[in-house]
Amino acid sequence: MKRLKTLNCGRRRLLVVMLLWLAPAAKAESYFGVHYGAGASTIFFTPRQDVTWRLVPYNTGLVFRYFTEQETYTYVGLQIELNYGTRRYRYTDIKDVWMPDGDGIGSTQRVDTARKKVISQVIELPLIMQIRLPITQNFKVYVNGIFYAAYYLKNEEFFLNNITQQQETNRFNYSNLNNFDFGIGGGLGAGYLIGRVEIGFDVRFMMGISEVFVQTIDRYESLPQQLLLSLNITKKF
Repeated sequence: MKRLKTLNCGRRRLLVVMLLWLAPAAKAESYFGVHYGAGASTIFFTPRQDVTWRLVPYNTGLVFRYFTEQETYTYVGLQIELNYGTRRYRYTDIKDVWMPDGDGIGSTQRVDTARKKVISQVIELPLIMQIRLPITQNFKVYVNGIFYAAYYLKNEEFFLNNITQQQETNRFNYSNLNNFDFGIGGGLGAGYLIGRVEIGFDVRFMMGISEVFVQTIDRYESLPQQLLLSLNITKKF
């Protein structure tokens, strides 16, 4: 009899542990789907250089989300993406050049030595901490805190003037590119649930915290920046 009581007590304890473990899961939500984004990108140099934002036509990949409901009726969780996309910018290198005149007297003038457009193919892994606030049963708004890691697969330079490769300054030569990039960001968004499918939009800004160029003739800080409008279509499981 004593052995039977001990066995029943052990079963009750096991049942309590299982119920406590399953209780949070009952309030959890998980999603899986696809992501597409477009926007603009650039590189921010310090000291400042003549660099312009260029169109990013696509940033696409897969999305996984996991959320748990809090006592405040908000949802807190993690969104993980694996994206393939492009980064672009246009750069004008300006330096002082001695320009002689016909009388043998010259002067120093600031000359555009190279104008080029750079296109990079990139794999990105954004890790997004997300807080969701339900407005209605099916409509939520959310705030994103982003950390990302990226790897540059391919880089192409397109010269926009007649300057030759030998004439171009190599201050920011792409042979000095650091293939790995890490950064942070944030954004706002909203999602609407139709059945088990959620359609979401968000605006995000991301800035690198690691430099793009490993070595330069002059010491310049070079940090990539992106502004993206994203569409997510995910299914709730």
